[in-house]
Order: sequence, then C-alpha cells, then structure tokens
Amino acid sequence: MSSGGFDRRVRLVVEFHGDVTDRELLDETLAERCWPVVRELAAEERAHFAEPTAPGTFLWVEARLKGARRGAERAAAGELTAWRSLRALDVRVHHAKACAVGEDPHTLWAVHRTPAHECLRGRLAVLTGIRDTGHVVGAATRDRAREAARAVLGPDGPGPETPPLDVRLGWTDTEPTADPPTPGAGPGAAPFVLTVLMALFAGLALSAAGPMSAYAALAAVAACGTVALSGWLLHRVSHPERQRGARAIGSAVAAVTTLTGWLLGTVSGDPARGLWISLFLAVAALLAGGIRALVRQWSSPREALQWVVPLVASLALTLTPALGGVVHWLYLAPFGLTPDDVDVPAVRRVIAAFSFLPVLPAWLVVAALWGYAKHFHQVVTHRWMPVTAIALIGVFCTLLPLLQVSLHAARAGERAWHRAAGDQAPGAYYGIEPQLACIEPLKPRIAAEGGVLVPRRPYLLLGSAGGTLALWDVRRRLPLKVPSGNVTSVPVGDHSFRCSVSGPQAGTGK
Repeated sequence: MSSGGFDRRVRLVVEFHGDVTDRELLDETLAERCWPVVRELAAEERAHFAEPTAPGTFLWVEARLKGARRGAERAAAGELTAWRSLRALDVRVHHAKACAVGEDPHTLWAVHRTPAHECLRGRLAVLTGIRDTGHVVGAATRDRAREAARAVLGPDGPGPETPPLDVRLGWTDTEPTADPPTPGAGPGAAPFVLTVLMALFAGLALSAAGPMSAYAALAAVAACGTVALSGWLLHRVSHPERQRGARAIGSAVAAVTTLTGWLLGTVSGDPARGLWISLFLAVAALLAGGIRALVRQWSSPREALQWVVPLVASLALTLTPALGGVVHWLYLAPFGLTPDDVDVPAVRRVIAAFSFLPVLPAWLVVAALWGYAKHFHQVVTHRWMPVTAIALIGVFCTLLPLLQVSLHAARAGERAWHRAAGDQAPGAYYGIEPQLACIEPLKPRIAAEGGVLVPRRPYLLLGSAGGTLALWDVRRRLPLKVPSGNVTSVPVGDHSFRCSVSGPQAGTGK
C-alpha cells in the first residue's frame, strides 16, 4: 500500500484479544485509516512483551499519520488505545517507534519528441507537454529512462522518419520499504516560508534605514543571507534532476520578496506602515498554514462539514439584512425608536451587516489553531483538554467581534443623541440620514403619537415608514410619530434657524 499523502509512520506492537468477528472489525478499522498489519509476531518476539503462553495475538501494525514528527508515537498509541471504548476492541499497545517515510522513490518520466531546433519555442513546447507522445516510463535516472522509452516505442529505437525521443522529469511516487528506515525526514515548507518572510522584513528594514547607514548594511547582509538560504532549502528537498533549477527559483523568490519589501517601505513613506503590512502578511501566512494543516487532516466529509458549515454560515450571516437591523436598533435606541419606525433600504441593511465581518476572520483563526493542534498531534480521540480549549477560543473569538460591533453601534447612537440635543444634525449612519427640520401642520389638529406637535419647536427627522414620520423632539427629548400626509417637513441647516408657524426663520430661538 502506498504511503503517499502521509508524513509519518509509527511501528506499533499491539496485543489483541478477541474472536474472528472482533479480528474482522479490527482489520476494517485499520483499513479505514490505511494502517496495514505487517505481520504477527513469532513466539520468540512476543517474549519481550509477555509470556509466550499468554493468550492473545501480537501484531506489528504500521500506523500512518499526517503531521509533525514530534509526538507521532504518542498520537498513534493514543488513537489505537481509544478504540477500546469507541469500537469495543480489546487492544493494548506495548511498543511504539516513529519511522520516516520510506525513501524508495519511483521516478516517472514523460516521453516526448525532441524539437528540431533548441530554441525557446522548442523548450516551451517540451515543458508544456505539446510534444509528448503520451507514454510514461519509470526509471531512476534520465539515461535509463531514455533506454526504456526506446525499448517500449521500438525494439531498435526510432526509425529514420521518426523524430528522436527524449524524456522529461514528471513526478516521484514514494513507496514504503519493507523494513522501516531510520528516522530522519526532510524539512517541509515552513522553513522556506519563514525565510521568505525574513526577506520581506529585510527589504522593509533596508528602505527604513536608508542606503548610507550601518543598519542598511546589516539589512543587506540579511537579505543576501535569505537569498542563499531559500535557494539551499529548495535545493535540499528537490529531485536531483531539478536541484539546480530549484536553487535558482528559491534564490529568485527571496530576491523578489526583498525587492517587494523595499518598494513597500519606499512607497508608503512610513516605515511603521510597511512593518504593519509585513505583519499582516505574516499573520496571513500563519493562518494559511494552519488551515492547510486542517484540510490535510480531514479524514471524512463529516469532519470537513464541521468547519465548512460554520465558515459559510458566518459569511451568510453577514449578508442577512436582519443582522443589519440589529445595528440600526442599537443606533436608534437612544432616540426611543426602532428600525420598524425608520424605513431603511435592504441594500443599506446588508451594508450594515458587513460590519459583522470580523466574525469570519475569527473563525479562520480558530480553524488555523485547530489545524496546528492536529498537526502537532495535540488532538487525539481520548483527549478532551485541547478540544475544550479550542472550543472556548472559538466562542471568545466569535463573541468579541459581535460585542465590538454592538458597542460601536451603541456609541454611534449616543453621539448622535448628544449632537441632536445641541441643535446639530448628526451624520448619516448606514442608510439613516438624520436632519433637523421644521414641521408645518396642514390641518388644525394633528394626531401625534408620543406627544403634542408644536410647530415652533425644531425636530430631528430620522425617517419615515408606512406613511408615518419618525421624529425626535429636540426640546423635550422624546420620540414623536406623526402622519406624513398631515404635515410638511422643511429641513434646516443648523441651530442658526428657528421654527415658527410660517416656517423656519433666521436666528436662534428656544
């Protein structure tokens, strides 16, 4: 069975008790996780763990995990032990030893027709696969791949009218060896990403220090070091046929990143702003790494839905007009009105709901933390502390943006109330456009809800809904609702106007 996609292999000595049905259930459980049973231990081998005459079967199980090397033995043993309660299997782990993934690469080469002229167009045609014959051969070196291609496509090689054949490196399929090798897995992508981020910091520091200072010299040395280090990292993890190009690519990526950091610092004009940009990129990289680790650990569609559904629900929640109504309700609460009294367009409500978007990054943070916890084998079936900790962090990260948005809307309503109490019109707020106005009655008597309409007083007009004007009495500081068909509203600029029966007039009047 191929170990592709798995990062760690752990050799376990497992003691099993049960009948034929229990053994079938154990084999089925191991097959679901791609954990093969290598063989049963002989009598002399099991003597190291129990008496030779003791009941039970001792198995050599190869556990395959995704994630970090550190803690892999504990995670494999813990998960296998948890099956005692989850699957009612009588299994005990006596020995666990982590081993690296087998280093027996089977390299595949794509066969292509050699272009007539070694030019850029011909090389691009080869790299893009336009000249491929559709045949793939497996060999350890390029020369053996050429020989295999000639043997497959013709016993005597290409004919006089057939263009010469060549091969290009395709991909490498890593197969496990029969005997697990000694530990020593190669580095992953994290060192390279950190090196590229250091190159960005070096470019920002170079732009902030200036070209003629000692700090600029240190930043230049650090930038050169990141260029060399990133090239070496890619050279180390690449196939021998691609090591030369990988070194050039890694060095070029670090150099371009350094130049980008220098340009960001130069264009922004403020070194602190450039550092904030780099910090944002670093946080984005950490979130991406955690979410990638989480996705790699998904073992079933149900587990994927546990994270996709909250993210989609959070995004859909911010697009709901009713959530924008919460913002409007908090804003209008100091005036004694509700969103039903002020007809806000649905588009404005959706825009107000976008203020809850920080909930989505909060879920991304929780998902990334969970991904790192699973990558470092801190989340095992029988462990409840990491699960509880991540759940509490998720609740905190969700409630904090909700509380922040609610407090912001409430404070905006209080500021608008104080501004209106000082005879000044507040600014617009998510579709609500308050304005000071003089209300002129069109009938001798006006049926008003909440008080008596006094034309000589200025009112704050907050909106209308269902043929009713939503007003706030600036003098009495109480809400007032009047039929819009029985009055006429005349907006006034500020406190330099006073209202009368005949309309607004210049001057200040209480």
